Amino acid sequence: DALVVVARESGGERDAGGITLFLVPRDSAGLTITPQTRIDHRNAALVRLDGVVVASGSIVGGVGEGGRLLEAVIDRATVVLAAEMLGGMAETLDLTLEYLKTRQQFGVPIGSFQALKHRAANGFIEIELARSTVMAAARAIDAGEADASKPVSLFGSSSAILRIFSAVSVANSLASACRPFCSAAVEAFSKRFAIS
Repeated sequence: DALVVVARESGGERDAGGITLFLVPRDSAGLTITPQTRIDHRNAALVRLDGVVVASGSIVGGVGEGGRLLEAVIDRATVVLAAEMLGGMAETLDLTLEYLKTRQQFGVPIGSFQALKHRAANGFIEIELARSTVMAAARAIDAGEADASKPVSLFGSSSAILRIFSAVSVANSLASACRPFCSAAVEAFSKRFAIS
């Protein structure tokens, strides 16, 4: 096991040049890793380097050339995380829609209620817009486009962030509206994605 450590050797804070990536073995003297617990169960840790020495062969890429490689990795990670969020939103909507069709109230499926129909339609539209954004970014990266970072940077733009948060909000709103009726669907989703 090893860590990729990012170090600036020269240049300004926002410069891509002057960054070097080092592959540091996990058992290096002076390296301390303190695991952290996160609500989403992702691996996270506090990493402290105190006098850690690495060989010149530990450099990933070239000296001062790690910025571009790091940006490419971050672009890919951004698309993967956005796709994961999209999958969670879509699954929430699918579970809710299924429940809207099967849960009976006042002798009719609750999905026949106009307010829930509108929320479901809004959820579908917002999720499809978010899906289009994620797919465009993934296609650009897969195709190796020189400007692949442009569609990925949409996730950093206010409109894309609002689009994703809007989709999350609509899916949550729909699930919340149905929660009194569809606790089984919420429980199934929670178990499937290890949400506690």
